Amino acid sequence: MKPPTFFSVLWHGHPARARLSKRVVLSTGRMPVPQSRKRRCPAGGITVLLAVLLFSNMARAAGRRPPELKIETDPATVLTGRTLLVRFKAPARLRAPRLLIGGRSADFYAVSTGTWRALLGISLKEQPGTKEARVEALWGKKIFVSTFSFSVEVGTYPISRVTLTHAQSDLFASGQVTRDTRTLTDVCQRPPIPRKLWSGLFILPTTGTFTSVFGSRRAYGNGPVGSGHSGTDIANPAGTPIFAPARGRVVFSRLLESFGNVVVIEHGQGVFTYYLHMEKALAKEGDMLATGDPVGLMGSLGISTGPHLHWSMVVSGERVDAMEWTERTFE
Repeated sequence: MKPPTFFSVLWHGHPARARLSKRVVLSTGRMPVPQSRKRRCPAGGITVLLAVLLFSNMARAAGRRPPELKIETDPATVLTGRTLLVRFKAPARLRAPRLLIGGRSADFYAVSTGTWRALLGISLKEQPGTKEARVEALWGKKIFVSTFSFSVEVGTYPISRVTLTHAQSDLFASGQVTRDTRTLTDVCQRPPIPRKLWSGLFILPTTGTFTSVFGSRRAYGNGPVGSGHSGTDIANPAGTPIFAPARGRVVFSRLLESFGNVVVIEHGQGVFTYYLHMEKALAKEGDMLATGDPVGLMGSLGISTGPHLHWSMVVSGERVDAMEWTERTFE
């Protein structure tokens, strides 16, 4: 009988982010010739078996161990009324991550293999300071939790007083403004579509003069100063065209007594924009609009002191400054 050939097996794995390199010798000498037909397990075979079981158990343990997430926020300190981007990378096994802060939540969406991104609108009413947040996700059959923090600072906004007609004042007194505002809020808090429809920077939806900025604190008539203007006002003659600032689907196109003809566009992943006081809406519910497609014509219907467009943006259920999206990409 020929002597056995000497050989070895090299195992490689990545449990706990460390490389396991184990050389297993299957045989180190001449195998004895069995004296009977009864099969016996050579010592080399036992070594291989133990090594395989050890490696398999370590690999399974590593697969069960949840990852350590490196969560990034952009910016690190966000102003009230702005949009916060949260991003992290994780193994493919992590599923359905959500961002939670206080009583609010936002979905994460996969932007590439293993990379997740969420957008969180920061309320104008948010108190300044360090905010604690967490990511919750499914890891196997268990819930995985990772915490992080970011800072909020209060933006500086002007105060303005708006003079109303008697008819416009009655809209406040009758509760119509509250009801119409609730209608818009409900539309923009509907379950988001997971697809990202926009790409790159948003464009301005019309031309004209900026007459009021997002966040400016307003007082209507003799009433108290309010919490902040929920959009950007751009004035121009009645009939001035209004265009879609980014790709999206029209989910609301109706007349509201307080706001005139109103169009709401859903851009996907919890991002909405809406357009108020138009004399005519050109986009209809269900329309898919490309950047620059007609939305309507500028007007002065509802609570308005002259022809203008009120342009608002909602991110994860919170109204934010749409102008930021014309200067910064959220990919």
